[in-house]
Amino acid sequence: MTPSQAALDLERRLLALGFDFSQPSLKLALKAFREHLSVPVEGVSDYVMVEVGTNDFEFQPIRPAFTIDLVRQFGHFEDGEFSHYEQLHLMLYAPAKQEFGELQMSEFCDDGEERIPFLNAVEANRAIVAAGSVEFAACLLDQWDV
Repeated sequence: MTPSQAALDLERRLLALGFDFSQPSLKLALKAFREHLSVPVEGVSDYVMVEVGTNDFEFQPIRPAFTIDLVRQFGHFEDGEFSHYEQLHLMLYAPAKQEFGELQMSEFCDDGEERIPFLNAVEANRAIVAAGSVEFAACLLDQWDV
């Protein structure tokens, strides 16, 4: 798979699991993301990030929102020199509540590191476990250069 095929691959996996973008399931999102990460990406370095917290960015469909952001980041190189990063985001949003304030996480998996132990640790993290009972109300699947 190339970076330009990544968003379509992840979307296809989500839909195959019955994922509903208007009422997203964290369980299905994590399963599809895990499957997606098992596919190697050609020609770039390949990183994974997972962010959990309350955010208020302009592009969010709900503001402020409790957000889970599953990110695959591609490092592009030209003639052996770093050029730029490109990120594929799967973001789940729920209306912010005071009790979500303690649910925060930021994890990073470097290119070449084992994905399965990383994903197991993410899924066992207190913030992700607690978010399992959250009713998410919106989702964004998008890819952009950073």
